Amino acid sequence: MVIGEFNHFQVVLWNAEHYNPYFTMNDSSNDINYNEYQFNITNALPGMYKIKHYTLDKNHGALYKVWQQYNTRYGMDKETIDYVNRVNYPKLNISEIKVKNTITYHLKLLTNALHIIEFRKYYNEEA
Repeated sequence: MVIGEFNHFQVVLWNAEHYNPYFTMNDSSNDINYNEYQFNITNALPGMYKIKHYTLDKNHGALYKVWQQYNTRYGMDKETIDYVNRVNYPKLNISEIKVKNTITYHLKLLTNALHIIEFRKYYNEEA
């Protein structure tokens, strides 16, 4: 899904797989369950772009694994829940690219991952 304008837009990609996690939590092959993608945005405005790439997956921001780690038979107290919320957040990468006509972007999506990639053209910058 792509939303925005020519000089500032976001791309949202996700890889939804439905399975029972109790059957797969200890399976080391899950570490290679990903899809690789490349997308090309043609006729982009020339210039320098700032890219913010947010990743929400099992290693960055997903509550399921962290909740299992800190949960007890009687649940979690408020202090533990607050801690889990403080330490668990999506990953952020920031980069810049110089664009002449086409933006090409590569990424890997783990199973059940969500990526939000924001492209913002700098003003007064030409290719």
